[in-house]
Amino acid sequence: MKLPSKKLVVVGIPLILALGVVLFVLFEQSETKTHGTLSVSEKSALSQALADNAQDLDKDGDGLKDWEELLWGTDPRSSDTDGDGIGDGREVDESRNPTIPGPNDALPEDIVEQAREGVFIQDSGTATDVFAQNFFAEYLSLKRGGSELDTISREFLIDSAIRNVPASISEKTYTLSDIIVGKNGNTENVRRYGNELGEVINLYGKPNVEHELVILKKSLEKEDREKLRELDQITDSYRTVVSKFLTVSVPKGGEEAHLNLVNSSARAGITIETFGHVYEDPIGTLNSVVEYQERAKELLTALRDMRQYFVANGVFFEESEAGSIFFIDAI
Repeated sequence: MKLPSKKLVVVGIPLILALGVVLFVLFEQSETKTHGTLSVSEKSALSQALADNAQDLDKDGDGLKDWEELLWGTDPRSSDTDGDGIGDGREVDESRNPTIPGPNDALPEDIVEQAREGVFIQDSGTATDVFAQNFFAEYLSLKRGGSELDTISREFLIDSAIRNVPASISEKTYTLSDIIVGKNGNTENVRRYGNELGEVINLYGKPNVEHELVILKKSLEKEDREKLRELDQITDSYRTVVSKFLTVSVPKGGEEAHLNLVNSSARAGITIETFGHVYEDPIGTLNSVVEYQERAKELLTALRDMRQYFVANGVFFEESEAGSIFFIDAI
């Protein structure tokens, strides 16, 4: 028996519900008022639409929910997939394999342990595959314990599986050796520095596409993979901004603020880049969406720290100067 992990996750059972809930919470918490922000009604519609796909459908009435049929590899349109006269749900309850005709269809006694070891996973080892392994193991444990999979147990199942998925985002941390440090931190050099940073942001940091979470949301709603290509403009923007930041000469005393800005920008871009793998590795994307909230806060903090650096050095920018971007109300 092979667990169809990719199909399980992408089709729209509790995992996609979980992803939808995370997106919904992030949208609710967002204070962004820029182009592409979701309205309250759109947020509610997204949450409800995802929930409707993941609840209690049992088309063939055999006692296995349609999403459970995906786990076992049974036919959600046939109540007796293996044709042995025993319904799929009853076979599972009796610890029998619903895909193999009886009588020699007993499941191994150590099936929960096998599931935890990944015996039924034969895919690429992505975060999604790890989730599927954990999910199936927790599911079998609940079933063996005679638990009904109500809303509470489904939420527990998802939480238990996700909690054991390791983080998959690798990232570079820039250090002092990666930046150019000048010798003089006088007011004139600090002003020059601020305007150079502002020019980089104005030239390369404003891609003409919707917000990254809006792009992800619309792609999931319509299963539109092409929509995800718009994320490339955003991630390319972050990469370019980081590379340009590294070429700017930093006045002495501004090293820490500069490194924080560089690293927080790089981490935000890398996190957003993983959104593009939602159809191949949805659990990895789920982890990234959760991580995204923290990365956004880090970047905002870095921008505020940079503003404080200018203030501490007595540098304020005219509205016509590029450095004035660090003093806008959004920061």
